[in-house]
Amino acid sequence: MSLIHRSLIPKLHPILRIYVGCAEMLFGDIHSVDMIKIHKQSGKVSLMKYDGFKGKALPELHERIKVNLRQQEVDVFDHHSTVKQQILFCKERFVSMNYQGREKWEAFSRWLESKGVDVEAGYGVKQDLLMFLEINGFTDEYSKWEEWLQHTGGNQKNPDSAIR
Repeated sequence: MSLIHRSLIPKLHPILRIYVGCAEMLFGDIHSVDMIKIHKQSGKVSLMKYDGFKGKALPELHERIKVNLRQQEVDVFDHHSTVKQQILFCKERFVSMNYQGREKWEAFSRWLESKGVDVEAGYGVKQDLLMFLEINGFTDEYSKWEEWLQHTGGNQKNPDSAIR
């Protein structure tokens, strides 16, 4: 299985680009999706749309499209109103080394890990994270990180350096 940001499609192995191309033929334009998961063994491609992938500290999964290449079927799953809203951790793992904002995302991920948040899976439940941050007194720090990550300028020091 491969999970990547759509910006990395041109860098995929040609066979994997064919998978993505076939999924695009069945689904339509994939420029509106953020993440692509290629399931090589099952012949499926999942396309994920996140709310605020670039700007949010932890983008929320809003829609998942599962394209079954073997059956030529497309299933769309709405994640807008789920009780357990899925969020994406460590989004820097899924983009190129020179992707704009990547360094900020890495700093934020290190901060989350330093606070004891398990980010290894790459995703989590927003409500669980917010409860963890509140119980442990990290809500204000988290808010500063969110604000810092939404700024486009790179002149500000990260919140971790200001908090210390």
